[in-house]
Amino acid sequence: MKAKFILLLALLSFGIVNSQEINCAEKQNELSKQVENQDFKKATSTLNQLLTKCATHSEKMYQLGIQVQQYNVEVTYNDEKEAALKDLVKLYDQYDANFPENTNGNTINKAMLLYELGEENDIYTLLNKAFIKNKFQYTNPVALYTYFKLYCEKFKAENQEENFDSLLETYSNVNEVIQKNKTLVASKEVEFDNVSISSKKMIEDFLTKDNLVSYAEKKYFSNKTDASWLETTAAMLEEKCADTEVFGKIATQLNDLKPSSKSAYYLAMYNFKIQNIDKSILFFDKAISLTNDKLEKAKLHYTIAYITFTNNKLVAKTNALLAIENDKTNGEYFIFLANLYESAADECSNSVITKKAIYQLASQTAQKAAVVQLSLKPTADALSDGYKKHALTKAEQAEVKKLDNKVAISCWINETVQF
Repeated sequence: MKAKFILLLALLSFGIVNSQEINCAEKQNELSKQVENQDFKKATSTLNQLLTKCATHSEKMYQLGIQVQQYNVEVTYNDEKEAALKDLVKLYDQYDANFPENTNGNTINKAMLLYELGEENDIYTLLNKAFIKNKFQYTNPVALYTYFKLYCEKFKAENQEENFDSLLETYSNVNEVIQKNKTLVASKEVEFDNVSISSKKMIEDFLTKDNLVSYAEKKYFSNKTDASWLETTAAMLEEKCADTEVFGKIATQLNDLKPSSKSAYYLAMYNFKIQNIDKSILFFDKAISLTNDKLEKAKLHYTIAYITFTNNKLVAKTNALLAIENDKTNGEYFIFLANLYESAADECSNSVITKKAIYQLASQTAQKAAVVQLSLKPTADALSDGYKKHALTKAEQAEVKKLDNKVAISCWINETVQF
């Protein structure tokens, strides 16, 4: 009798348990609709049921759950907010425990939540673990900035100055992430650029020419077939080390492996720095032909104009005009052109009137800078006023009037000036 009673009790218990089981797929659909309708109160309850009964059902369930918990964080305050943050941390942990191969970036997300909670002890460990596992999962610029900031603080606190290569390698990796992810996450391009500027400032004292060259020389052989490393390292070296042999080697190798506007630009800068101007211009022209970005074209044309200002004014003028053609909003190009004309007042004049016509052309060109870029008006006015000191006399005005107030200038300028 007793045995029958126990069996009956067991069957009843089994029935109760079964009655409490849920259909995970249906429950997840229910959660999905609640999130879609922004009914987060019901969604929180549904999520808790799923986490209890269907913890391994699907990744989508956790992704929906994250939306629910993030909402709860946003609408709570004080102690309740802290509890909501901890619930979200717990959800990230459960997600990773049940789906360890997921690519949701939960370690980074968890670290940033803990950072918000002020629990800084394990933040660096978590962020570094994520960076080592897959640095490109750092699609959040703030998280990437936080990681490098904490890395630098640790580096300096532990007096690791003698291990400079490690610092530079991490800095290089961070910049590699920035360049790749700002393209993949276009909406955050400006934020990633800001991280690039900030990260450079963090280690500015270490970015000496000697340190950069030493790092590049040590790492080149093992990375010479890695276009990404070559690209990132060339970018690091360009500002201070463009005249070094290792920069030229890296630029050449990058151009062989992955020819692009950028690789051609690096070769152009290297040749310019070692005074091989003709070859430099060839590579600048190559860089221009390999890009469709008009602003980039404008900057490259302007660079050619700048480096040929003294020894080939026709090339300088041609490229300044091409810079203007590609970027009509940059007044600096007109300022440059005005100075270029003024520099040829003696060279290209065959009379006093022609010389004054060149100054008039320079004045008119300078004023165009203020039209396209109002902030340059003081500079444009100052230049223009200086050129006006060479105004025509009354007798010269009478001569010019006979020419319909037009004076032709030959030489490389090849312009007609209207007075």
